[in-house]
Amino acid sequence: DDNPTNIQLLQAYLSRDSYTNVHAIQDPTTVEAYLLGHQPDLILLDLNMPGLDGYGVLKLLRDKFSHLHIPVIVVTAQSDAASKMRALTLGAKDFLSKPLDRSETLTRVRNILEHQLLLVSTERLVAQRTQELLNISEKLRAAHRDTLTRLAQAAEYRDNETGHHLARMSRYSCVIAKHKGYSPEALDYLLYAAPMHDIGKIAIPDGILLKPGKLTPEEFDIMKTHAALGAKLLENSESSIIQMAQIIALTHHEKWDGSGYPNKLREHQIPEIGRIVAIADCFDALTFVRPYKPAWPFQKTIQFMRDQAGIAFDPSLIAILLDHQQELHNAYLRYTSQHHNTTIPYAPLAEIA
Repeated sequence: DDNPTNIQLLQAYLSRDSYTNVHAIQDPTTVEAYLLGHQPDLILLDLNMPGLDGYGVLKLLRDKFSHLHIPVIVVTAQSDAASKMRALTLGAKDFLSKPLDRSETLTRVRNILEHQLLLVSTERLVAQRTQELLNISEKLRAAHRDTLTRLAQAAEYRDNETGHHLARMSRYSCVIAKHKGYSPEALDYLLYAAPMHDIGKIAIPDGILLKPGKLTPEEFDIMKTHAALGAKLLENSESSIIQMAQIIALTHHEKWDGSGYPNKLREHQIPEIGRIVAIADCFDALTFVRPYKPAWPFQKTIQFMRDQAGIAFDPSLIAILLDHQQELHNAYLRYTSQHHNTTIPYAPLAEIA
């Protein structure tokens, strides 16, 4: 209020009723600067003021400080309906008419403050409970993903592999998917879904799975069943990660030219996520020792992948692989046994970004 007498009267009413921390502003143009450093529980506001009237202050509160949720009681001699409606539209919560009545003033102030303090208390409680739920959710998410990681590792350990293969091929998958335009959430799912690509090998007999030499045609037919077996194992899950993993398990051995298995899908009949993991899995299989072959040099593997574009692999995805060889090589170096010794082979996804 620009009138010092009105301010002194309100301060006297409030102080006698044990209110503290009452701040008076006579120049309404200083309200913005004040609110940048303070958050009042209640504002009592005159309408008729020079420079910036009460409507201007209400508009300022609405446009720049609505996040503070400060209630306003308009103190005015204007009693016409149009003035009140304009103030209410701009956010006023209540009115006091001049000349002020002490009892009415204190009652309205107390009512608004009780409501405001209840609102603040409720917001704090909601924020606290929300954070508690987020913490619980994060713990459940971490436990869920840890379980998926160990499940994927179980299949790899039977295949004379370590978790490093899972870490490498999942990272390769995410590098390709990132440059294909996948969202951060989809990349996060892929990081945990890709390692379950061979989960069906749990059901393959050791005599075939661990055979050091070349498989007979009959043995290879049995080995190929791991794709459908893995999809069967993962079906009917409500988890988005496992749903993605089921698609990967079923389709990561399909080939672009239709010569893959189990369903001889070709080109875009193969889900893109399966085409991505097929490239990542093959790339890692070639660059590291397997019972039936020595490790290939990195550049020899790159050349093979280039040669297989349009035959085994989606040419557009191979183009991404070729354009981002350095990212693949970084993962190749990091996730090998001599560079990485954790049993849970997943670092934060931010490394891919």
